[in-house]
Amino acid sequence: MVNRTAYFIITNECNQKCKYCFYQIGYYKRFIETEFQLEDAKILIRNLKKAGFKEISFTGGEAFMYKYILEIIDFAHQVGLIVTLCTNGTLLTREDIEDLKANGLNNIYISLDALNEEIHNKCRGNYQLVHQTLINVLDVDFDVVGINLVLTRYNFKSVGGILKYCKENNILLSVTPVWLLLENNDLQSELVLNQNEQMIYINSMLNLADEYGVTYYEKSLIFFNVEKLQIPKQCQVSSSDLVIQPNGDILPCFFNKTVLGNVFNDSFDKILNIRDAYLRTEDLNLCFSKFCSNLVWE
Repeated sequence: MVNRTAYFIITNECNQKCKYCFYQIGYYKRFIETEFQLEDAKILIRNLKKAGFKEISFTGGEAFMYKYILEIIDFAHQVGLIVTLCTNGTLLTREDIEDLKANGLNNIYISLDALNEEIHNKCRGNYQLVHQTLINVLDVDFDVVGINLVLTRYNFKSVGGILKYCKENNILLSVTPVWLLLENNDLQSELVLNQNEQMIYINSMLNLADEYGVTYYEKSLIFFNVEKLQIPKQCQVSSSDLVIQPNGDILPCFFNKTVLGNVFNDSFDKILNIRDAYLRTEDLNLCFSKFCSNLVWE
C-alpha cells in the first residue's frame, strides 16, 4: 500500500479548552506524561521516511507547545518530508511564523470556526489572536495555508462567508461536522445540526458550488450522505496514512481508536504489516466515520 501522510500528535498539552475537543470530551486519553523526546521523534521520522511516507503533519493538543517544535520541523524537512503544522493559532507571533518558515515548514492549518468573533468564541475562544495569526501567516510564503473548521449549530449559516474569504485569499478549508467528534456526548443537543439545519447547510453549499468549485464544498457534503454521492469502497486515510499518539500508539485514523502497535515496543515494519492486514478485513460500513471525506467514492 502507498504510504502518504503521518499525523503526529506530538503533544497532548494545549492552552485552549474547546468544547468538542477529542480530549475535553474524553474520546482520547491524554498522554502528557509520555510526550515524545526529541531523539525518539527523530527516530520515528527516519522510519516514516524509510517506509515511503511523503508528508508529516504535526498536531496536538497544541503542537506549538511542544518545546522542540522548531527543531523537529527542521529535522523532518531535512530528511525530505513535506511538513505541515496544525495549530489553534493563539501562541504564534509574527516572528514565530517566520521561524517556522525558515525551519522548513511547508503548510500551516489554523483552527477557525467563523469570521465572527462571537460565533468563533462559542466553542474555541481567543478570536482576535487567531484572526491576527491568520493575517500574519498570509504574509509569509507557505505552500498551503488552511483553515480547520468544526461545523456546529453556531456556525453552519456563516460557512458561506468563510468560503468567500478562503477563495479570495487562496486558503484551503477543511470542514468537520461536530458529531464525528462527539459520539453520544451530552453536547450533541447543543452543537449538532438537526435534520432541518443539515438541509439548510447542504442547500447553501450546493448553491455556492458554481462560484467556489468542488474543492470548496464537496468534502463538507460527503459527511451528510447527499443522494448524488455513492457508496465508499475504500478509506484512503487508513490505507495510506497513520496517526501517532504521544505515547507511541499507532492508530488507523483520528476516528478509529484501534491500536495497530506502538513505536516503542514494535518494529515499524510490523506495525505497517498489521495495518495492511487490518484493512483487508475491516468493514467500511461499520466505520464510525463512514461518511468521512477521506473515503474513496465509486
